[in-house]
Amino acid sequence: MIEIKVKNPGAELVSIKVDGEEKLHDGKTFWDRQAPILFPTVGRLRDNKTIINNQEYFIPQHGFAKDMDLKKIEETRK
Repeated sequence: MIEIKVKNPGAELVSIKVDGEEKLHDGKTFWDRQAPILFPTVGRLRDNKTIINNQEYFIPQHGFAKDMDLKKIEETRK
């Protein structure tokens, strides 16, 4: 059995258990997050900017999804 837990903001994975055994780090040992959604970029853009169709956009390090308040739309149990 696989059990997954997430938290907001960013629908960040905070636990992945396979047959009761935790597979994700604790979020304290290495850094203060566990598995955030890094969208649309991983890392940092030069000056935190990109140009799409001649329009300049600011995108923070690791994108913006990690800080968005997201909601669950479906849950499946078998």
